[in-house]
Amino acid sequence: MSTYLPYESNGTRVDDLVRAARMRHVEASVRSNHNEPVAIRRAGAPDRETLDRLASLDSAGTVMGEVLIALVDDEATAAIELATGRIVADPFRPTVHLVEQLQQRADKLEEQALPRRRVRFRPRFATS
Repeated sequence: MSTYLPYESNGTRVDDLVRAARMRHVEASVRSNHNEPVAIRRAGAPDRETLDRLASLDSAGTVMGEVLIALVDDEATAAIELATGRIVADPFRPTVHLVEQLQQRADKLEEQALPRRRVRFRPRFATS
């Protein structure tokens, strides 16, 4: 009797378990993303403690300067620093959709901040 067969079947079983776990993870995150209202706003001085807590949860440095913050049920779950685009988020909640929304909003604010260049047409007269 060969000892290779049980090893091969165990490897297949592990692959099946990993695949099933990934599917459960994806289904759980998709369910939790769409049924919570999200508020995105600029963070102010009173939000500094909240931003520090988010940064410590994410094991990241504190975000500075102008910051957008995403709130779910009046609880901060993600934030983006406008100058650098650096993000801090709660690692214990699904925040991928929040990060995408924060990045889109930051891009829109950046577009609005850029001065629009007016194109002026000046008539040029030919000189002979």
